[in-house]
Amino acid sequence: MKTTLAAVLAPRKIVRIAEMQGGDTSSVWHVTLDGDEALIAKSSPAPDAEARMLQALSACGAPVPDVLHVTDHLLIISYIPNVSASEAGWRGFGTALRKMHDVAQDAPYGWSDDYAIGRVTLPKAQSHDWAAFWMRERLCPLANALPPHLQRQFQGMAALMERHLPSHPKPALLHGDLWLGNVLFSDHGVSALIDPACMIGDAHAEFAVLTLFSTPPQAFWDAYQIDVTSLQPKFTIYQLWPALMHHRLFGNSYLGLVSNLLDRIADHFNPACE
Repeated sequence: MKTTLAAVLAPRKIVRIAEMQGGDTSSVWHVTLDGDEALIAKSSPAPDAEARMLQALSACGAPVPDVLHVTDHLLIISYIPNVSASEAGWRGFGTALRKMHDVAQDAPYGWSDDYAIGRVTLPKAQSHDWAAFWMRERLCPLANALPPHLQRQFQGMAALMERHLPSHPKPALLHGDLWLGNVLFSDHGVSALIDPACMIGDAHAEFAVLTLFSTPPQAFWDAYQIDVTSLQPKFTIYQLWPALMHHRLFGNSYLGLVSNLLDRIADHFNPACE
């Protein structure tokens, strides 16, 4: 890796390179150049596509790292420090996310580039029906990897879930993989959103990844200006996608989470009464 980076960054000299922890589906290196400048080099399944996503987020006012260089398998971006999230940081995050989601979009739902999260491919797909896109392009491909009994449960509820999602929500640019590890905080707000898996869609789907394993404080929801209780019941359908993604990426230890979400969806909608 150092030889590859040295060729890309020449004539600048690399003083130090260290692999960073926390890259679950890709490798990330912290690179220090002469003059004490710091960069991030990241192996990416589609560096060009990721660079375009970062640029799209920036165009909507979201804080993101600068894209410095792209190769066939490598993305080099500016280094941005991170601190523990404070209440002010959460407020700044909520404000920045709402600003990004409020920017009008005229593209179809979905995304125009092939991409992947780890070994899970997200083929380019677009639709003028958001509910159909979410079910057919996000949930169904991942549900095919479930054990047979959970596949049957999912398939028995698929049409019901699609009917209860909005077909034409206001189109918003979504980061797409917005768990806390992809949010860099400063003392007074959010300094960068990283590792996107962008799409155009319902802004409420953005919160599914964020809340699956963490609980944002009320300061975040107040700054975003939304009542979190208003997100149910479709919110649970949105949470099913990152749960299924974790099952595909990390194995059967996440089957309990998927099963729990399917049971909660069944309780919400009570298919027997449909």
